Amino acid sequence: MSKLSPLFASVVLCVVLACAQLPVSGPVEIFPLDQVKAGMKATAYTVFSGTKAEPFEVEIIGLLKNQWGPGQDIILCKVGGKAERTGVAAGMSGSPVYLDGKLLGALSLRIGVFPNEPIGGITPAAYMLDVKENDRTPTTSSIASAGSGKLPLPPEIQAMLNPALPAASVPYLTPIETPLVFTGFHDDVLKYFADTFRQMGVVAMQGGSFVSGGAGGARLTSAKLGDPEKWKNALPPGSPIAGVLVAGDLSIAGSGTVTYNDGRKVLAFGHPFFNAGRVDIPMATAEVVTTFGSSFSPFKIMNSDQVVGVLRQDRHSAIMGVLGESANMIPVETTIRSRSLNKTYHFEIFQSPKFTPFMIILTTFNTLSGLNEYGDDLTYRLKANFELEGYPDVKLEQMYSAPENSPMPGPMALSFWLGDRFGRVFTNPFETPKVKNVKLDVELVPERRTAVLDNVWVEKNEVRPGEEINIRVFLRPYRGERVSKDLKFRIPVTAPKGELRLQFSDADNMNRWSNILMQQNKMPGLSEIVSMLNRERSNGQIYVSLLQAAPTAFVEDKILPSIPASMASVIDHGRIQGRLTLTNETALQQEAIPVDYVISGVQTVTITVK
Repeated sequence: MSKLSPLFASVVLCVVLACAQLPVSGPVEIFPLDQVKAGMKATAYTVFSGTKAEPFEVEIIGLLKNQWGPGQDIILCKVGGKAERTGVAAGMSGSPVYLDGKLLGALSLRIGVFPNEPIGGITPAAYMLDVKENDRTPTTSSIASAGSGKLPLPPEIQAMLNPALPAASVPYLTPIETPLVFTGFHDDVLKYFADTFRQMGVVAMQGGSFVSGGAGGARLTSAKLGDPEKWKNALPPGSPIAGVLVAGDLSIAGSGTVTYNDGRKVLAFGHPFFNAGRVDIPMATAEVVTTFGSSFSPFKIMNSDQVVGVLRQDRHSAIMGVLGESANMIPVETTIRSRSLNKTYHFEIFQSPKFTPFMIILTTFNTLSGLNEYGDDLTYRLKANFELEGYPDVKLEQMYSAPENSPMPGPMALSFWLGDRFGRVFTNPFETPKVKNVKLDVELVPERRTAVLDNVWVEKNEVRPGEEINIRVFLRPYRGERVSKDLKFRIPVTAPKGELRLQFSDADNMNRWSNILMQQNKMPGLSEIVSMLNRERSNGQIYVSLLQAAPTAFVEDKILPSIPASMASVIDHGRIQGRLTLTNETALQQEAIPVDYVISGVQTVTITVK
């Protein structure tokens, strides 16, 4: 018998694949890993355009022993058909691979960059099925990030903090990147965080989304799904899937491909999304606009579609979701005001100790920087409210203007300040807070309203208890003439005789001890963290303090003024299990004087009480 010509064989293969029945939801038999041999021909399914999966050929090259971890092998393969032309593209993660009608696993890995052949790796199905719905074991990454207070920095700031290092060698087999589609975000914002996204293993791109801001900030992703008809036929194997991180006027969704669907439980990706462990992320259908082929970085351009369930697990070998269930998102309302603008944005953010503070930073920076009113010479007046279940609301105020020649844009610095405060609540090591909503109000002032405390004049240096004295404070505004503010200050009737210090300072100086306690995790519980944040001083005011040379103890969120020197010595030695900070002075009286400038600096005057 004569051999088939290569062209005829190729045509026959295309006809066979075209006639292949698309995979459907439901239990499926698993192909045993110990029966996998080099040269075997399998069929994989993915969506190249639209929502319908298409088959393509997969040839088994062999097994890479322990590639996925001790005792966990990866199947090395070569892809054909359309996938040969596009390459192993970002968004293909999870494409199911079948051998003899049995599920072999998920196409999940690819080799470096500029490969001569489209080589990929398959995560065996057994490893993915091992992901349990109710597993609550935290991952290493989520443990390391919880309560750490470390937030991602843009590349130019990272470059200032870290010297240049030689580029690391490219691993030869890596997880396929996850396309992270941003809607309502400005390109400059994505560029600022490009390094952060790469470290997260995602490809940031702009695209479309299924949601837009509803009137009154309607909850769009957290609503009950209700009728099973809305989801029971959703996400068959081979179809695109999206994990929705932000939804509303702004949206962020990470996309891949479904590997397995038993009618309720869905497995996808074949590798982690963020490796965050147990998660609560809306799970949505998606549409592939097109698959962009490239020898360097091929990827799918995708739109998320309709929420049909919730992702419950983000693990080493797969993400796992449940159809028909709903995620608990955090509603965010951001209002931006200026002389010519009054705009309110509504969106929701998924809850994760590792990523939610970063999403607060990202969305706040985006809404502040993408305005016609934006410029270097702007001052921001921010009011923030975090509503917590079972605790008082966290109410914050801040006035900020970027210093001249600052490498960090004003909106970014303010966003990091906000993200840090939110992170102290959300990533506290004591309990998982239930954040009911976040409300932000930002007023834009079209000038740089900063001033340095330049000098202080006091009408007399010898005073009596209960006496009121006149004070004049001199400020040096940015590129302006020196201005003064007159005020009166009453000496407490209980003031001791002798020398006291009258200190005039900015908010940073007043907050330094509370910040030290917070950063060193010396709070005993969430209640104390909330209390400390609500006492934080804001810029835009001058703080006047009458100080006595007597020790003050800061124990958690409590202040113990004027403690005896003997007690201070004993406390200082014991340090109350590391939850105490001592200072050498006690504030007898403090007042805040509003000045409508972002104040910096400290001035002191010595007075004598007769």
